[in-house]
Amino acid sequence: MAVMESIQANVKLGRNRVLLDCVLSSSFYMFYWFYLTWKQLGEATGNPHRPVWHALGLLVPIYGWFVVHRHLRTIKELQDTAGIKTTLNIGNLLTLFIIANILAYITIRLESMAVVLVLDIISVALFAIFLIWSQNNLNIYWEHTKGRQLAEARIGVGEVIFVLFGLLYWVSYLL
Repeated sequence: MAVMESIQANVKLGRNRVLLDCVLSSSFYMFYWFYLTWKQLGEATGNPHRPVWHALGLLVPIYGWFVVHRHLRTIKELQDTAGIKTTLNIGNLLTLFIIANILAYITIRLESMAVVLVLDIISVALFAIFLIWSQNNLNIYWEHTKGRQLAEARIGVGEVIFVLFGLLYWVSYLL
């Protein structure tokens, strides 16, 4: 298990993959992304992280926003420590996440499928922008510290499960 953990920080996630996973999974992929990248960040910082609890923290209203802030702050601190110029703006990303999160919660209470579908699409788009912007900055950090020839992370079982779950969600609009 220790060998697998050390390999985790030597890989990156491509922009197209993150976008595709986010859209296909109706943003459920976000939980896997927070899990995987928090695991990587734990290795990079040398601090033991609990990636499962970190990802599950996103489910707790309002507290999840603090989880997101901590995640982004950790990425930014690593970039600052490495002397990397960053495009990561914690305030903008957190605002984007909160808006997407609120839209996702609003859809739970609505009855009009057309309105729910539109809000879902907007929410997924905002989550995708959030994930891509964050992952791009994380990839810049990995390339700076590990070298430009990083491998693309293998597709994990969790990633497949979240995408399948999201596809089932999208199919539910057709039923």
